[in-house]
Parts: sequence; C-alpha cells; structure tokens
Amino acid sequence: MILTVIFYISLFSIFWIYIGYPILLYLLSSIISSGIEKDDTYQPSVSIMIMTYNEEKTIRRKIENTLALRYPIEQLEILVVDSSSNDRTQEIVREYESRGIKLVLQPARKGKASAIHYGIQHATGEIIISTDANAYFSNDVLLKIIPYFKDKKVGGATGAMMQVDKSGTAISKGGDLYWKIEKMLRDREWRLHSVICMSGEICAFRRSIFRDINFSDWYHIGEGDDFCLTLFIIRKGYRIAYAPDAFVWEPAPDNIKELFQQKVRIISQTIRTMMHKYNMIGAGHGFYSLFILPSRKLLPIFSPLFLVTLFFSNLILVYSNWLFSIIFVLQLIFYLLAIAGSVKPVQRNMIPRIANFFILLNFTIIMGWFNYIRGKDFTIWDKIESSR
Repeated sequence: MILTVIFYISLFSIFWIYIGYPILLYLLSSIISSGIEKDDTYQPSVSIMIMTYNEEKTIRRKIENTLALRYPIEQLEILVVDSSSNDRTQEIVREYESRGIKLVLQPARKGKASAIHYGIQHATGEIIISTDANAYFSNDVLLKIIPYFKDKKVGGATGAMMQVDKSGTAISKGGDLYWKIEKMLRDREWRLHSVICMSGEICAFRRSIFRDINFSDWYHIGEGDDFCLTLFIIRKGYRIAYAPDAFVWEPAPDNIKELFQQKVRIISQTIRTMMHKYNMIGAGHGFYSLFILPSRKLLPIFSPLFLVTLFFSNLILVYSNWLFSIIFVLQLIFYLLAIAGSVKPVQRNMIPRIANFFILLNFTIIMGWFNYIRGKDFTIWDKIESSR
C-alpha cells in the first residue's frame, strides 16, 4: 500500500512539473487576463546599472551598446558599478565619462547582489535596470520594457534573453524546444500574475522599492540575486511583467564543462533561496505564491527524488498489474533513449536529445543539492570566460 502511494505521488509530481503545470497554466492564462496594459508614451527617468568585475574584454562593447539605446537622453543615466576590478575595466570606463557614463566604485568585491544594492544607493532614475557586462540589448529594449511601469501595480519587469554562439548567431531564439517552452511559460505566468523570475541580464524595477531598506532585507548569503529581487518585489505587493519583445543576448559558454558549471551554480542558488524563503509559498500573493512559485521552483528541485522513488517503487510493483508493467517498460525505454542521446550521431534525432537533456538537467539538480548540503557559497563566483 505504501509503495503504491509513493509510486502515484512520484508519478503525479513528475507529470505535474513537466506536463500538467504548463497545460493548466496555458488554459488559466487564456481565461484570466493580467488586466495591465502598457503605455508606450510613458518615459520616466531610467538608470542602467552595468555590474562589472574584471570585464576589460567586454565593457567597451557593452557601453557602446548602451549608449546606442533609443530613449530620451535627458531621461537616461548610465552607471558602471565596479566591484574593485584589478584589470583595465575602470580605465576603459573613465574614457566614457565625457559621454555621461558614471563610474561607481564598490570598495570591495562582495558579490553581484551586494553590487546591485550598492549601485541602487547611487542611482537617481525612477526605474533601475541592472544588467551584466556581457549582456547586450536590442536598441529598442527600453521602449519595449519601460511602458509596463505606467501601471503602479508593476514593480519589476524583464525581457527575453537569448544566447548566441561565437559568430553571433542565436542558438536559443526559439528553434530549440526548451527555450520555446520557457518563453511560453514566462509569457503565460505574467498574464496570470508575474513571471517566475527576472533574468539577471535585464532586471528592471522601481527604485522606490529598494530606497530605504537594508541589504539583508532582500538577500542572504549564497542566494540568487535575480530570484531574490523578484521575490522581494512581489512580497511588497507588486507584480513582475514580461516583455517578450525586449531582447537581450549574451554569448553562450562554448564548451559543455562551463555550461554545466553555470547550470549547477544557478540551481545551487535556487535551492538555497527556496530553502530560506519557503514562506513565500501560499503567502497571499495570488497565483504567484499559490501556483507559479511552487510549480516552477519548489517542486522541480525535488524532481530527481521523484524520479528515483518512481523507478524503484515501480520496480517492486512491476508484476502487480499490467499498468505497473507498462510504465516500467516506458521508463526503461526513456532512460535508454537518454543514454543514446549522448552519442553524437544519435543527437540529430530530437527525442533522444530531449531525453538526454532531461537527465542532465536532473543531474545538475543533484549537484545543486550536494553543494547546498556541504554549504558551498555562490555569493561570489568565477565568470565563464568563454562567454566573454
């Protein structure tokens, strides 16, 4: 009896995370509207904060990209918040001071979240946009994302992040199934309440929300800065908009090892954030706390556990009836496809490739839990050099 319960709980959890939630989200968001309309004439003062630490390879291109943005110049402030770089980053930034670029020097490197909080104290814009030195905006990004802030219920907003290869070709603009699903989920989540998490490459928010608070009010050591910004804004009663046509792109890591390290770090930060801010679940923030957050962040970090309990409970129950036998055979086929998906000639077939990606994703979650249990701190991390 207990094994049967474990089996069905595990099966339902896996189904919900990867199939049930997207389907119900799509249906609900088709019926329920966010009730928020953007105003394209709304152009408040904006401060763009570029976060840097030893970014001499990218900062010049990033500044030029930011200076080329279409927005009233008198309403735009550009700050480079530097966390005590020891390369030529500060020297390069000072070359642009005559063009209005402001260099904000953080006395010591304490992590990106700390740099964001430090930069907020120096920014003057009504809306602040935090971005990375290797993330590049489409020139109309402000015209696409700022209009959402006309509605006072919107406290934050984010855009559509794309990764490009060394030649500048988009590798995740929509051709990849994973990114198609991710963009659909973000758009639908925003229609219901808020996007699950702002992208660190483009986090836009009202300065007033963070004006008179302490750093520890919204962030704790080892957590994800973009996720913590999102949760704090929602906790204050605001919503997070998603602008699907506000594009930002960054170079993708060009080898599997660095990509894996990046994914493990992000998962590790997500686990730590959820373990510390679990009280946001069902905390009275509408669909976000009751539906979106538990389905998109809480349950997925337990996905490997559900997969293990599903497999072994099914193994023991396999001869109980025909249903258990069929599901066990389907599991075996899936894992064989995942193994086959690691072989290059087979990767041309989408199904083995997806199965392989699914297993790798769950392996990164296991590594994330390993880092959490041993207390590994990702407040400060080494950047991916191949993405520069």
